[in-house]
Order: sequence, then C-alpha cells, then structure tokens
Amino acid sequence: MIAYILYFLISIVMGIVLLLASVFNDKITTNYYHSYRQIFKFNKLKNNKKKVLMFHAASAGEYEQIKPILRGIDRTNFFIVQSFTSPSIYN
Repeated sequence: MIAYILYFLISIVMGIVLLLASVFNDKITTNYYHSYRQIFKFNKLKNNKKKVLMFHAASAGEYEQIKPILRGIDRTNFFIVQSFTSPSIYN
C-alpha cells in the first residue's frame, strides 16, 4: 500500500514537471497533448462488438515495420488501435 501511495504521488509530480517542460520543448508538447487527447477516444471501444487489436511503436522505424501488418488485418472483424510515443510520427 505504501508503494501505491508513493507511485501515485510521484506520478502527480511528474505530470506537473512534464506540463512545465512542455512550455520549453516542442517534442514534449506534441507528445503530451496528443497522447492525452487520444485517451478519451478509448471509451468508444467498450460498446463495440469488434475485437480490439492494439499495436504500439516506440519510434518511427517501428511504425514503418508495423504498416504492412496493419494493412493485412480485416477491418470488419477487428478494431485497430495504433499507439506510439515518438513525436516525429505526428509530424
């Protein structure tokens, strides 16, 4: 329980630090605001009858490698969620 409280407090502090750092760094700004905007779209997936497939790419190179796999998936049966942490993919 102590670890949970400690991690909770650290996450609040880190969120504030990232918010302040986003003022000075364009990459942090892009990543911070785009990722939090996407979180609210996941609620639409709960009531869908399709199965959800989630892919994550940490860099632009990994994203390029996932593209052929994403093209081969049947969209009528699966809902695809693509996440990534590299701000260069947004641009």
